[in-house]
Amino acid sequence: MKRKSNEKSIIKQEEKKQQKKKIKINEGEEVELKKNKKFILDLAIRVIEDQKNLDLLLNEVKNENLELSHCAITTLAQVFTQLKENEDSSYLDKKLKNFSNILFQLLNSREKKTKLLALDVLLKILKLQSKLLTLKNEKFTFATMYFNKLLEFLFELKDNLDFLDIIVNLLDKFLDLRFYFFSFIKKLNKFPQIVYDIMLKMDPTSEEDFEFTYFIEDKEDEKLEELLQLTGPIDYKDLKQNFSEAWIHLLKFNITNPTLFKKVLSNLNFKVLPFLSEPCLLIDFFTDSYNSGGVTSVIALNGLFTLIQEHNLDYPDFFKKLYQLLDRNLLHVKFRSRFFRLLSKILSSTHLPASLVASFVKKLSVLTLTAPPGATLTIIPLIYNVLISHPNCLKLIHRMEKEEDNWKDGFEDKFLPNETDPEKTNAIESSLWELQTLKNHYLPSISTLSKIFEESLNRSKYDLEDFLDINYNSLFKEDYGQLNTTNFENSSPLILFDNFDEYF
Repeated sequence: MKRKSNEKSIIKQEEKKQQKKKIKINEGEEVELKKNKKFILDLAIRVIEDQKNLDLLLNEVKNENLELSHCAITTLAQVFTQLKENEDSSYLDKKLKNFSNILFQLLNSREKKTKLLALDVLLKILKLQSKLLTLKNEKFTFATMYFNKLLEFLFELKDNLDFLDIIVNLLDKFLDLRFYFFSFIKKLNKFPQIVYDIMLKMDPTSEEDFEFTYFIEDKEDEKLEELLQLTGPIDYKDLKQNFSEAWIHLLKFNITNPTLFKKVLSNLNFKVLPFLSEPCLLIDFFTDSYNSGGVTSVIALNGLFTLIQEHNLDYPDFFKKLYQLLDRNLLHVKFRSRFFRLLSKILSSTHLPASLVASFVKKLSVLTLTAPPGATLTIIPLIYNVLISHPNCLKLIHRMEKEEDNWKDGFEDKFLPNETDPEKTNAIESSLWELQTLKNHYLPSISTLSKIFEESLNRSKYDLEDFLDINYNSLFKEDYGQLNTTNFENSSPLILFDNFDEYF
């Protein structure tokens, strides 16, 4: 036992020695790091005194120690700023170009901290170059060539999504950057995903919120501020025109990724269309998307309807295509709520003929026979609201006449379910008998809601928003929350049968 305890104490002593050695090593490394950082700062002073020492400082950027490399990068940024503001020489321009090229390569680094630092310093160089050009030309001048080169390099990187938020924040904050970004987009012939991500993630600028902000602004430089005020402002009209031209150019090229295409299409109506100088330029894009069928047509519907309603687009087959979208597949897509919201808005128009409205109402009624519960709970109040808006269609519920041609062994439905033109379905001569069957639905909420058609339709319209997001998950949570948990007493029976002899 004593031997074992001695062994343990020896091991502990060795561990303590090793820990002390590590501490000494770490302290030594820290001291060495401080010495090297001091060397870099001393080198910067020497560069200010004699520019020939720039190469020595540039070499420190390639230091294997990340901290020293980062220290050299930030120091060089300050050094070049100070030197360039005081003099302009070809030698200095050459060295700044070398420094920029090193930073461009560091954007490919596996270390995220290094990549972000490189981008930050490249943006500082962009700001410096633009400022110097403005002072030299005595009017607002942006370093577009340098900016375009930076964007090209960023877009070609494989892991460029690390820079997405930084770029978007800058474009949202500085409208001069945004203006020249749109100008750059108009020259591109290939578009990686990050381009669409940036364009969609930017906050659109309305005329009311427009306040021009400069990336190169420097409150301490009075001459620069004066030049910006006199020669700088880009008005809202120019920014809007550039934004429009960039998007029109972007949408000329096919988006081969289906997921990305749906993402772009679903955002166009809200983030792009209201801010275009000529929204009608997107007519072909929206009509082609709407005609393609399936989920794409559902997504394109919002934009197309906006063009019809607000920009006088003449699209004769709009209702025919809309009617064809109403099938059982629609009830299972994630854009279902968006579709029903817009359908409700379209059918609420009192200028629509009763025969057309009747076709949509009848088709919706038919769909309830095979629809999932969430969709059914949306369709019932939707039909109710449409009937309130169109009293001429109320006879679809209260059809009491018994014409000999319509009756054999019951009512013969004249509705033509396979007809694709809503004007030719004979729905106005049919009835919504499908809604009557919902009274026997297995889900109590559906059977209860369907009874509204048995009453006089004099109540106000339903708020459809209360029903649009209902799905299996929400129904389960609602019903589960209503369950009363009952505690059962668990007692073991003494015998299985009271009178065992009578049975066996």
